[in-house]
Amino acid sequence: MSLFTAISYGILYLLFTTITFVFEDHYHFSSGTVGLTYIGIGVGMIIGLAALGTLSDRVIRKQQAKRAAVKPEHRLPMFLTVPGGVCMPIGLFIYGWSTDKHTHWIVPMIGTALVGIGLLTCMVCLTQLLLLPPS
Repeated sequence: MSLFTAISYGILYLLFTTITFVFEDHYHFSSGTVGLTYIGIGVGMIIGLAALGTLSDRVIRKQQAKRAAVKPEHRLPMFLTVPGGVCMPIGLFIYGWSTDKHTHWIVPMIGTALVGIGLLTCMVCLTQLLLLPPS
């Protein structure tokens, strides 16, 4: 999980580096408006945080309702981790393909939003796993 998180951070910083060049060179955004293109990652992370936070809390409440011990692994069910893990490569593909084909500027923004969902899912799941006290 730590290796996956390290790769995810590397992808995040790679996106931070390339977004400026892509939107200035390919889409002819001015240097003032190119900063707005980071909203795609931010919106994706907010969506991921809202979805992951509510679903993760629901899983823990179910476990507590059964009066079972809550283990850190209960925060990592497949229905929480797999969608985020799938969103990141799909978002990177959409971002890369759409900038190469010079599609409308919203298409790579949608790709970065999907990458944001995947990044946040990876980071939050690992953080919850490490911060939950062992039972």
